[in-house]
Amino acid sequence: MKTNKQKYQKKLREKNKEKYSEYMKQYYIKNKEQINQVTRNSRLKRKYGISETEYNILFKEQGGVCAICGTSSPGGIKKKFCIDHSHTTNKVRGLVCHSCNLMLGYAYDNINILREGIEYLEKSNN
Repeated sequence: MKTNKQKYQKKLREKNKEKYSEYMKQYYIKNKEQINQVTRNSRLKRKYGISETEYNILFKEQGGVCAICGTSSPGGIKKKFCIDHSHTTNKVRGLVCHSCNLMLGYAYDNINILREGIEYLEKSNN
């Protein structure tokens, strides 16, 4: 339930939309790094149950490389390693590059599909 102060502030914002919009644009430009960091931290906690610190520890434990292919280049738009996790238990398994994350996703994390893929590649290499 909103307090009277919150209701008042909402009315004030609605009354001065352009002024408030410009203020928020300037605030974002001035505080972009901090806002992005807070957003990333809350997304990591909400989606994977880990903090930025835990992500960094995992990154260091893996030697700064993909847990599957060993590349040091994460790829993708965000240029950060993807957090690989079990979609059943939501437990974090490690950090993987964008390509390996796609591979796991397209195989639906199914070990049998991945084995069949290996067999297929081995047969076609002969």
